[in-house]
Amino acid sequence: MKKILKNYCHENNMDYLVSQPNPTKLTDSRADKYIKKFGKTCWEVDALNPQTLTSIVEENINEIIDIDQYNTMLDEENAGIQELKDFINSRNL
Repeated sequence: MKKILKNYCHENNMDYLVSQPNPTKLTDSRADKYIKKFGKTCWEVDALNPQTLTSIVEENINEIIDIDQYNTMLDEENAGIQELKDFINSRNL
């Protein structure tokens, strides 16, 4: 995620958002797990609105997955869901 945000911010002249890491807040109940996984620094992305953050993540996911394969999987999943619904409805459950 850090790399994704750094790239986005650099491309959009927002390097200031990720240029200065912050110390992890030790009072946060999640701090121990975070530090073990990522280290003692973190980057604040509060300046990004939720839609922008979602868009950044989606764009980067779409760059690494096979979207056709993903859509095929979704179609199969939806067909299975419909099959289960039809079965339940046919049994009046």
